[in-house]
Amino acid sequence: MGVNMLFQQLKVPLRISYLALALELQSLLPALATPGAAALAAAASECESIFQARNVDFEALPPVSLALGVDDECEESDCGLNALQVLSAQHMPWRRRGVLQVHPAEESQETEASQEYGLVYALYTYGAPSTSKPAFQDLSRPSRSFRGLRCYTENILKTPGVDSRQIDFAALWMPFLHPRVPTLALRWKRNSPYWPGSGAPAEPLNVAGHYIDVGLHSQKDYVDRLARVTIKGGHGDLHTEEPFALAFKYVFMAFGAYDEQGPGYNEKTMRQQLAAHAEDFKVVAQEVLKTVEANDNIFIVQDKNSLDCVLVFEGTSSPLELQTSLKQFGTGYCGFTDVHAGYRDKLSMLMKYTMPKLRPKLAKCELVSVTGHSQGGALADIFSACANSRRVTDLDYRQQMWVKRTPESMPEASLFSVRVSPAQLQRFTSKFPRSERVAKAATRLFDACDVDGSGVVPCDQLLSRMDALRRAASRSLGEASDKDLHGALSYLGEVPAVEELRALLRSASEEEPLRASDVFLAMWRGQRSRKLEPGSRS
Repeated sequence: MGVNMLFQQLKVPLRISYLALALELQSLLPALATPGAAALAAAASECESIFQARNVDFEALPPVSLALGVDDECEESDCGLNALQVLSAQHMPWRRRGVLQVHPAEESQETEASQEYGLVYALYTYGAPSTSKPAFQDLSRPSRSFRGLRCYTENILKTPGVDSRQIDFAALWMPFLHPRVPTLALRWKRNSPYWPGSGAPAEPLNVAGHYIDVGLHSQKDYVDRLARVTIKGGHGDLHTEEPFALAFKYVFMAFGAYDEQGPGYNEKTMRQQLAAHAEDFKVVAQEVLKTVEANDNIFIVQDKNSLDCVLVFEGTSSPLELQTSLKQFGTGYCGFTDVHAGYRDKLSMLMKYTMPKLRPKLAKCELVSVTGHSQGGALADIFSACANSRRVTDLDYRQQMWVKRTPESMPEASLFSVRVSPAQLQRFTSKFPRSERVAKAATRLFDACDVDGSGVVPCDQLLSRMDALRRAASRSLGEASDKDLHGALSYLGEVPAVEELRALLRSASEEEPLRASDVFLAMWRGQRSRKLEPGSRS
C-alpha cells in the first residue's frame, strides 16, 4: 500500500509529515492482529525509508523556525519549543525501540520534560453546572479528590413540612454529577452546609421543592455570602480560613474574567478586581477567542510572592453561547466517557487556539490552580480532570498539557492581549465602504488592538496615541501635522512609515477616500521593517 493511498483511505491531510505518520502507525502495530497490520507495517516502513532518504537529522536544539513550525498557533520561540517537547514526548516509545537515532542531549532533555507535566493544584468554582458521569476524580492523588472548593448559592424557603429552597440555576439543572471536591452551599445569614474531602457530587439535588433561581447567580450573592460564611460546628466568620479564604479571593477573579463584556456581567474588569481585592496578584496573560457565539476570555494571574498562578475561565457571556449548555448529552474527552458535550466542545476549541500561547506562561508557575464562574467553572472542572489524569498519550490531554519549568516572576500583560494576524485584520478592515473617512478607519483599526507579526504592539500604548491619530486623520488633508502623525505612530519607530501614511492621506479625496486596509498596510509595512523586539517599544 502506497503512503499517498494510505493518506487517502485514512483521510489524513497530505500536509502531515511522513515521519509523523510513520510514528503513529508504528505505535498502532502491537494492538493490531488483522491482515491489515501487514499493510500498515509496510506503509510505516515506506514512510521511514522516505524520511531516511531525505537525510533529515534531528538537532539537539532545533532552530526556532522548526520549533514554530510544529504548532501553527505559535508565534513566539518559547511556545514553539514547548510544542516540540510535546511532540518529542509523543514519539518517545518509538525512539526507545531504536528506530530513530537521537542525540544524547536531546534524549536527556525530553526525558526530563516527560517527567514534569503540569498538574492542577486546586479547583475553585462558583455556580458551576455539573459536567460528567461518574463524578470527575483527581487521578493524581491517592484520595481521588481535588483540593479547593465548589460553591453554589441557595435560599431556604419557609414552607412547613417541606424541604423547599431556591438554588442557583446553573448548579442544579444539568443531568450530570459535579467533581469530587469539597463543596459549600452558601446561605445568607445561616450556617452553610459544607462537605469536605470528596464533597457532594450530587448536590444540589434536583427534586421536588428545589427551584432554580437566576437571581442567585450574581457576583454580589457569592461575594456577600463568602465574606460572612459560617458552618455548623465552626467558630464564627470563616472567610479568613482555608479553603474559604482562597475561595473568597478567587471569586473576584472568576467574575473578573467577564472582562470588557459590559454591564450585567461584572462590576469591574479583571485588573480592577485584582487591584481592589487581590493586589498581590497580577495578570500575566489574557487570550480571547472570538467566535460567532461570544468572545471567550482566558486569564492567567500570578501571585507576586509565591509565583503560584490561577488559570481563569470565563462563563457564558452572550445569549448565543447558551447553546453550549444545551448540548446536554454525554461524550468522550481525555479518556473520560460521559462528559457534557457542549462544555467538552467549548474547552477543546479553547485549548486548540489559546493553549499554544498560554502554555509557556503556565510552565513558569510554581503551582497552578483553576477557577471559573458558571460555564467557566464547568470548563475548569473538565480541564482539571484531564490535566490530573496524566494520560499522556491521549490527544485531548496533549492539546491542553504543559511542561513545568523553573518558576519565575512574569511581566504583567499589557492592557489586552487580543491578537489579530495581519491577514485577519486586513480582511476585517477591507469590509469598510469606500465612502468612510480615514478617521473612522483608524479608530476601528485601534479597536482591534494588538497586531501580531514581527512584534506585538500592546494596546495600552496604542490607546494612548489614539486621540492624536484621530485628530490627525480627521483634519483636512493639508493640515495634518507631522507632529500629530509622528506622535500617533511613534511606536513604529520608523519615519518612512509616517511619511508613507502622510502620502496616503494626501492622495485621498472626497471622490476616492482611503480604505481602512490601505491605512493598515502602511502601518504594517512600517512595523515589519523594524521587527520590534521586547523592550524596544517607545
